[in-house]
Amino acid sequence: MVAMRSVAQGQVVDYAYQVKLSAPTDNITLIQQLETFEGIRGITYTNQEATVEV
Repeated sequence: MVAMRSVAQGQVVDYAYQVKLSAPTDNITLIQQLETFEGIRGITYTNQEATVEV
């Protein structure tokens, strides 16, 4: 978990996670599985390509 905040006057908690997936298409499976849980809504997926520092 990288962030957590209360929204909607404390009625909802917003969580942000950073995960490393082994295959590029695993994001579809992850989102589909998360959508099966009651109480989870508003799933947003952001892809960040690996960068190399020089």
